[in-house]
Order: sequence, then C-alpha cells, then structure tokens
Amino acid sequence: MNHPLPCRLTTKDHAILETLLERCPEPGGAYAALLARKLAGAGVWLSRDIPAGVVTLNSRVLYRVEGGPAETRIVAQSPVGGPVVGLLLPLTTLRGLALLGLAEGESVSFEESEAEVTLSVQAVAYQPEAAQREAQLSRAARGPALRLVHSASGLPEPAQPSRYVLSHGFDDDNDPGPSAA
Repeated sequence: MNHPLPCRLTTKDHAILETLLERCPEPGGAYAALLARKLAGAGVWLSRDIPAGVVTLNSRVLYRVEGGPAETRIVAQSPVGGPVVGLLLPLTTLRGLALLGLAEGESVSFEESEAEVTLSVQAVAYQPEAAQREAQLSRAARGPALRLVHSASGLPEPAQPSRYVLSHGFDDDNDPGPSAA
C-alpha cells in the first residue's frame, strides 16, 4: 500500500504535512506511511482556487468509517482539550490525516490498529476557503464600505453660539441634575 494517494491540498496544508513528516516520531509507522502517500499524490492549490467540496484544514466534515453511522468533525491542526473534545479530528491522528485533501464522495483506505479501515467523505459542511470567497463576493456586491451621503461644500455658515442665562440653579426641564443627589 505504498502507492501515492491522490488528494488536493492548499499550499498551507501541504507545508503543514511536510513539517509533520519531518518531525514524525515513528518514521516506519502507519501514520508516516499515510503521510508520505498523501504528499506523493498531492495536487497543490492556492487557497482561493481550491474547490469548495474538498476537505481543508479547519473544515467541518461529515464522514463514515466502514459504512457505519455518519460522524461530523472539524479537521484541526493539533489536538485541543477542554470543551471541544469530540468536535475536532486532529491531523496528528490517522483519521484526520486521511480526510485532509479528499473531496465529497471520495474515500481512502489505510491501516489503523493493524486492520485496514476505509473512510468516506459524505459532505464538507464548511470549508474556510469557500467561506472567505463568499464573504469577499458579498462585500463586492454591496459596493464600497463607505459612501458619501452629503458634501460639506454646500453648507451654510455655522450659526453664532447663543448665550443662555439661567435664572435658577437647574435647567428649564426641572431636572436638578447630578448635584441634587
């Protein structure tokens, strides 16, 4: 199972995988083998050009393991503790690594716990690169963020300030103000 694994990676994701391979604690293990296959078969894309249905870093993915029930996770760079346990699938795990670069409808087989496992991507519910493109298109459709509503060139001269004479210690609206407290 040493053949290249076709996948699509952003330039950032590709650089992260290369770093993981360089720092891999078990160069002869299943993780290193999967990582090497991914890098050997990777097509590298600019973030702005990667298709929306491809799993990239920080994508929310709906996937199945061996045809079992669908699971939803966010493919993250590193494990995080606390309240997000169970929501993230780090790249440092075989399953997180396996999903990265796959498109909706694609699957991959790899060795996990001395057994072959097949993972299939059902849907990419959120991809940061696609969301960023949508936001940019939305901003462009709205036009410029600021628009001129009135020009100061046609304004009359400002009025002279008035002088107010108070006949008692507070304003005419009978509010004694903070000094009354």
